[in-house]
Amino acid sequence: DWSSDVCSSDLVIVVSGTPFQSETAQFLESVCGITPRMCLGSKAQDPQLSAMLHLLNTDSLDDAVVCEFPALGLAEILKQSTLCRPRFAVINSLAKSETVSGSDDDDSARWLESTLDQLPTNGCLILNGDDHELRRIANLASTCSQPGRILTVGRSPNCDLVASDVSWRNGQLSFVVEGEPIRVAVWGRHYLPAAMAAFAIGRMLGHRPRAIADALGATVLRQETCSVTHTDGVDVVEDASSDDPDGIQHAWRLLRDMEVAGRRVLAFGDDGSKDLDFYQRLGISAVTVCSADVLLASGPRAHEVVVAARMAGMPATRALECHSDDELERMARVVINAGDVILVQGASRHAVRQVLQNLRRQEQSQAD
Repeated sequence: DWSSDVCSSDLVIVVSGTPFQSETAQFLESVCGITPRMCLGSKAQDPQLSAMLHLLNTDSLDDAVVCEFPALGLAEILKQSTLCRPRFAVINSLAKSETVSGSDDDDSARWLESTLDQLPTNGCLILNGDDHELRRIANLASTCSQPGRILTVGRSPNCDLVASDVSWRNGQLSFVVEGEPIRVAVWGRHYLPAAMAAFAIGRMLGHRPRAIADALGATVLRQETCSVTHTDGVDVVEDASSDDPDGIQHAWRLLRDMEVAGRRVLAFGDDGSKDLDFYQRLGISAVTVCSADVLLASGPRAHEVVVAARMAGMPATRALECHSDDELERMARVVINAGDVILVQGASRHAVRQVLQNLRRQEQSQAD
């Protein structure tokens, strides 16, 4: 078995599923004291190849290693689990296609049994108990031969490890687990499953809650899905997950949760390659999920986005269709004011950057 030669560390932790597997891995590195290693091939077309490249990037001298396996569905996760025998396997969620088409309980139970078979006898499968599909699978644990090797984490009182008093404000996620208050510097409460998985593994490795809380609090993520900058009184949220439906939803909730002195602005633009339902849902969600006050949409499907937002209740004067990124840039100059928060998604990121550069130049010239 080539993987046993490549990855011979005493402690192997695999993070799979989507989203935020990279952030989960970074929390685990902090909690377990593991040297970070670059995830080679994380964007590869072939998830199996990507997982193999990550294993090849490990060092056989490492006592412990965290691997990111980019599997999205049950079948892919099971296939990649055969590459090594991790002590812990973390799954945050499954691809939407899995949950839409679904799988019956017998298939899921067989997957669960087969996945546990890939772990050593002291291994454990950690599932996000707040994810509907993973909760359904976890509920099948009683039907498998190894129910004690499955742990669910999350806010739900039905989870094995429960987070309470969860809140997020001004770039800090706060929650309490096992009576220990924890504060993590991240943009959005959607990082909770990642932090909880790291806490759970830390506890199973014998770390004290206070030590884990300190490690999580000291973690500075190398790159967040959403980055937040402040320019001339405007908070700008750049979302890099425009091809990931889960990531897009989390960015929308982040915009809703941020404290705003002015208005919430959503700027979106892409090449129109997604199906019509996506753009209609985006327009509706601008109102119902983001609580956006203003929508700027560009690209071939901008009209559908704007019409959906207006139907959801956004005034026509605030749901604005732009026929190009240049027009979006000109519109943004007029719309954006000090005190606003603007979420930038898709191709519109370039146009808004131009606006911000102009704001910075104005700010510098005024200072001079």
